[in-house]
Amino acid sequence: AVGVFTPSGVGSFTLTYTFTDVNTCVDFDTIIVDVINPTLADAGLDFDTCIDAGLVNLFVLESPTPIGGAWTGTGVLGVNFDPAIATAGTYTLTYTVGTGTCLTTDDIIATVNPLPTVIISPDVTICLNDSTQLTSSGGTSYSWSPSAGLSNPNISDPMASPAITTTYSVTVTDVNGCENTEDVTITVNPLPVVEAGLDISVCNQPIAEVLTGYSPTTGAGGTGVWTGQDVSAVGVFTPSGVGSFTLTYTFTDLNTCENFDTLVVTVIDPTPADAGLDFDTCIDVGIIDLTSLQSPTPIGGTWSGVGVTGVIFDPAAVGAGTYAIVYTVGNGTCLTRDTLAITVNPLPVLTISPDTEICLNDSTQLTVSGGVIYSWSPSTGLSDTSISNPMASPGVTTTYTVLVTDSNGCENTEVVTVTVNPLPVVEAGNDITLCNQPIAETLTGYSPLTSGNGVWTGQDVSAAGVFTPSGVGSFTLTYTFT
Repeated sequence: AVGVFTPSGVGSFTLTYTFTDVNTCVDFDTIIVDVINPTLADAGLDFDTCIDAGLVNLFVLESPTPIGGAWTGTGVLGVNFDPAIATAGTYTLTYTVGTGTCLTTDDIIATVNPLPTVIISPDVTICLNDSTQLTSSGGTSYSWSPSAGLSNPNISDPMASPAITTTYSVTVTDVNGCENTEDVTITVNPLPVVEAGLDISVCNQPIAEVLTGYSPTTGAGGTGVWTGQDVSAVGVFTPSGVGSFTLTYTFTDLNTCENFDTLVVTVIDPTPADAGLDFDTCIDVGIIDLTSLQSPTPIGGTWSGVGVTGVIFDPAAVGAGTYAIVYTVGNGTCLTRDTLAITVNPLPVLTISPDTEICLNDSTQLTVSGGVIYSWSPSTGLSDTSISNPMASPGVTTTYTVLVTDSNGCENTEVVTVTVNPLPVVEAGNDITLCNQPIAETLTGYSPLTSGNGVWTGQDVSAAGVFTPSGVGSFTLTYTFT
């Protein structure tokens, strides 16, 4: 009666509207209501999306029918659904078409999936040429970029060996197809620049060779260590056999980055020094050129020892004795030495008879000792110049020199002077004649009488020159003056 039509089936229905005014006058009119089946709204299929997918155009995505309807629900803005506004969850979205009794609706379920929660390994520092394992979780597929330095960019835990500091991004996709990214930075420290030094050659002797020329050395910047046969950690190489040996110098810096370099040590047998044969010499021989005398091998070595200056040995500077003189060649582990004994013999010690005086025509025996060979000069007045005790009868005062050679061949000289005094001039006086009577006759006229001692000798004469005849005859009397 009040004009509310509620369809109850399809068909054409005549409806009458009757109006009675205040005067009780009545009139009516009719309308025909055609009742048809409504067109059903079809919102499409349920869908899910990711929270960061951006605006979803529901008409484009769902192609609802009939067209021209309207969308309502949480996160719906006009024809768009905004997952970010809705946030993660499940939402009913309604599509409405028509009006009045022809209004129909259809609902779809929109599931907004959150982004996967990505757990990634922390930033790390490595050394050049090292590697580290990256890890990521929270999804079912993984994509790392850049791919440089990665063992596999499509797994959750690739090995990373970047050459430079690199930030890797991983895109993680979960079972819902939602993606999230995380970054991890690998800082790559450079390796220390290591130099082991030049290859060297040493000789096979147990002499320590301190390695040099390597860098950097142990200190505030890090620690270096040597490894290899016959080398200590601090770089002291002691040969134990011939051959070629590779030694490694490894340096670790303050970032624990490690690098190394190698050198080759060639060990050869040393050339032995030969100083020549031992020898002896005399103290007065003068300086001796050892190189010329000994012809040592190999050439180019050096001499050392008491009394040695350069290649010269001076016996006089050291005195008598036996001295060890060393010939050295090479250096370091190739240094070899040979020692010779030089015996410096003293000059023979001579004992010679003292200076003496003789009278003209007399002789005296000269004597000397201290050697095995003797040579006197001058030879004048000597009984033999090559013996130790010749008789000397010089006609004038003479100084004799004797050259004495001992068993070592060393020579010395001594001198002795034989002074020859002249004979006095003696006069016995004139011959005399006396009578045979026992009367003493004092001789006169003889000389000299002074500066000496005169003596008469002969028959019947006294030493003082008194002649007493004892018989007739001729008697020779002699006056001797000393």
